Amino acid sequence: MRAGMEYQYFGFKFRKKLIFILVILLLYIHAGQTKTDGSNVDHKCGDNLCINGDCIDGNCTCYAGWKGPSCQLCGGRVRLTEPEGVITHGIGNYSIDMQCTWLIDGADNRTIQLYVDDFATECGWDHVYIYDGDSVYSNLLAVYSGMVQLDKFATHNLTSLEAKSGSAYVHFYSDAAYNMTGFKITYKYHSCPSISSALNCSGNGACDPESGLCTCNAGWGGRACSEPHCPRDCSGHGECDQQRHRCRCHRGYRGSDCSQLEEEGFWELLPPSPYPPSKYVPAGRASHAAIIKGDSIWLFGGESFTPTAFVVKYDINAS
Repeated sequence: MRAGMEYQYFGFKFRKKLIFILVILLLYIHAGQTKTDGSNVDHKCGDNLCINGDCIDGNCTCYAGWKGPSCQLCGGRVRLTEPEGVITHGIGNYSIDMQCTWLIDGADNRTIQLYVDDFATECGWDHVYIYDGDSVYSNLLAVYSGMVQLDKFATHNLTSLEAKSGSAYVHFYSDAAYNMTGFKITYKYHSCPSISSALNCSGNGACDPESGLCTCNAGWGGRACSEPHCPRDCSGHGECDQQRHRCRCHRGYRGSDCSQLEEEGFWELLPPSPYPPSKYVPAGRASHAAIIKGDSIWLFGGESFTPTAFVVKYDINAS
């Protein structure tokens, strides 16, 4: 009986040791295969880790304009020649003290549409500049900073930018204090204006890729077909004027959708030509001072994308 028990005990120890040896042998073989398969790729540097670079001898070698252990952040100049692509700071939150530049370099004078899909930077400190051309001396199309568009949040329906020179120059700068989720800008040749890169003409019209123009469906307007003729059906305080493509508000109500009480104060967007002619619409500016006196608006100073007078008087009733 005792001999049988000793034999069983010995057999159990032998099997346990044999299993342990087999596990060690398998791990050794696997390690050997990992290091000698000729691919120069191991678990520390796989293709899924070198996001904007190549894995060479266990290290990520970044493409021009990218940096970081996984080449996951922009860090220089990138030249883009494909007919469509994505411009982004990288993966995750952007870093401090970043300066990144992208040049979309077309072969001819094709129009480029730039769609802001996501944008969240430190307001007033971290900026993206977009130029219609191949340098900072080209026409400035836009400067973005702050929470512009993120997931379902949007300050407004942001229509795509249009670079007509055949090239577009994008520059991103962040300061040394704070960072956020960054941005994603999609660019396309032979496309049409839209509030989303996933939709042609904002889903409310047909796109002519040769001309880059939208033909809007009934009830929609604007170059991207993103503006309803009569928003919110005039809020129940007016009727939709199909000929003039706007709401005719009941007495006491104002605004494009007739939602504002006139006695409480209101604001309105100036409609495009011919109601009234566009020459009477003042050029856009920011950080300026404004005074309303009688039927006139006086604008003083401020910043503008194009040269403009320091003082501008606008007559509200001018036709």
